[in-house]
Amino acid sequence: MEFKTRTGVFFLLQILVIIASLSLASLNLFAPVFKTGFLRYNYIAYYLLGITWLLRIYRQIYSSIVGKPILKVNENYLYDLNNDITYDWKDVDSVDIKRSFLIINLKQPSVYLDKIGNSFRRFLIKLLFRPNTKSALFFIDLDIVEAEKSELVGIINDYRNQRIHIE
Repeated sequence: MEFKTRTGVFFLLQILVIIASLSLASLNLFAPVFKTGFLRYNYIAYYLLGITWLLRIYRQIYSSIVGKPILKVNENYLYDLNNDITYDWKDVDSVDIKRSFLIINLKQPSVYLDKIGNSFRRFLIKLLFRPNTKSALFFIDLDIVEAEKSELVGIINDYRNQRIHIE
């Protein structure tokens, strides 16, 4: 089963922040308002802000423009396009929902550290990873998935239970 990207108000605000910060950076670089002092370098902060936000949501933007599903669930795996990672059901210990996140607890989380396709997220996860802890490093933001949360969790648990019964 495939789920599309939700294009809500928050997603549009993120795109607006990216456009505004990159526009302000370009404007301040080529036509600076402050010609002297420390504020003449404020375009660097705008560029960093815009690029950081773009690195956070570029897969979500791509998915919404092209029409690719942001989340795929079947009998064998759970694929998250936003983080570009495929979770095999045989490696998943449990799936929980906390607020608007789908928490995926893995049997061997260290195996999945190098499988994360989003380089920015992979860097952060490797930085925060501590072996033998129960912290939730693998999660899916359900606010970007076009589906009801309870319905989605039910579908995911059904596929996971099918895989457990097959093995």
